Amino acid sequence: LDTAGDYLFVAINGDSGEDISLFETEDAMVYCYNIRTGEEIWQYEAKSEFISSIVVPYEGYDCFLVESYAQITALEAKTGKVVGLFTFGSDIVNIFPLQTPDTYVIFTRDGRRVNLIPEKNMNVESIGTFIPATTNIKQFEWGDGFLASLPYSSKELIVYDWYIDEGAKVALELSDNIAAFA
Repeated sequence: LDTAGDYLFVAINGDSGEDISLFETEDAMVYCYNIRTGEEIWQYEAKSEFISSIVVPYEGYDCFLVESYAQITALEAKTGKVVGLFTFGSDIVNIFPLQTPDTYVIFTRDGRRVNLIPEKNMNVESIGTFIPATTNIKQFEWGDGFLASLPYSSKELIVYDWYIDEGAKVALELSDNIAAFA
């Protein structure tokens, strides 16, 4: 569920009411409504996908992203037309729209940083500009001048200096009762 201007985007994952195995995925749907009138504008069927998020960029951009596991589908906001389909080979941990209206930064579970420009059908991995301290990352957060990651099965929160590439620095040891990035 997300909004952009007069548009409301809603993703609904398939639910047949039957038990399905871990290896089966049902179809999901993305709907676009006019938030002022409630009228459905379009719908998109995501075949055999489980949608985990919708990412709408900053104002002035006609495309938004639908994320499912290691795949991103870029849809045109006004029509629901597929602009691009991008696969990453590893679970997508976080997506950050940049203030330039056509670029996103994507971080994957295996520690890759990818720049995505859907309308140009480009995704470029940032090799050498970001070197993760681990390749099993549960969550990324991007702040003003830094990047923080939380690895799976770890109590170490790792903070990277964004502007000077000196590698990773362990910022703090998390206790059992602290939920990082909750």
